[in-house]
Amino acid sequence: MGQAEPLKTHYTYEEYLELEHAEGIRYEYYQGEVFAMAGSTKRHDQISFNTQKLIDNGMSDDCRVYSGDVKVEINQHKHYVYPDVVVTCDANDVEND
Repeated sequence: MGQAEPLKTHYTYEEYLELEHAEGIRYEYYQGEVFAMAGSTKRHDQISFNTQKLIDNGMSDDCRVYSGDVKVEINQHKHYVYPDVVVTCDANDVEND
């Protein structure tokens, strides 16, 4: 009987992108380690929604607020996260809506 393949513990940035695409699961990425995003509770969702709504109501038209489905690059090819609420006023981000 063959041995099971050991679980991979570190990924290149390219492997991380392939993993997300192939599995259809969002992962956060930190210096080669990947962390599957867990589901949230109704309470968590309501808090995130209320926060997004409050921020959006007070922002200028030059900015956008997004929910936790937007990947944020912290450090190129090294650190990526999916925050609950994301705000950007960068014209490049706003143009790509």
